[in-house]
Amino acid sequence: SGSTKTVREEAASEMLEINAARDRMTKAEEAIANGDTSDKTLNELETATEAFSNAGGWTQEQEVDSVLAGLGFVPADSDRPCSDFSGGWQMRIALARLLLSKPSLLLLDEPSHHLDSTARDWLAKYLAKYDGSMVLVSHDIKLLEAGVNNIAEVAGGTVLKYVSCSYNKYLEEKEFRAKAAQAEYERN
Repeated sequence: SGSTKTVREEAASEMLEINAARDRMTKAEEAIANGDTSDKTLNELETATEAFSNAGGWTQEQEVDSVLAGLGFVPADSDRPCSDFSGGWQMRIALARLLLSKPSLLLLDEPSHHLDSTARDWLAKYLAKYDGSMVLVSHDIKLLEAGVNNIAEVAGGTVLKYVSCSYNKYLEEKEFRAKAAQAEYERN
């Protein structure tokens, strides 16, 4: 909210590794254009270019466009200022920025709240392929079914883990545990 950047700029703003490598490359290129052809500057350009490439810099624009499209933006939206969009669409921009930052631990609380069904389906597929740890709090059963493979249930002051478990399998396991606990209670 309140960003004066374009949608694409805001979405890409937290891709820190790529952005830092690009800045280093730009500074080295400017120094070379201004006549500094020292080994130090040439090595800095080579190192920065390699870091940019390894971080996915050459495909950054396509990745940003793909995430924005998945969240329902059309290509023409990418160059519009964020301030042109309603609160719900600004939440989508924030979600895009978060996903593109690729944190090692992704914390999501009701991420599908402002999304239509197409964007929800895309998000579920994206989360299913997410390379990192994730804590997802959601009442969206379709999102949980498609996007998670481990579930932790917090109940009665304890945490019950359901490893390698879809949401539907979790429901079955939960019912089985409840019946087993009831049977044990009746035996005692």
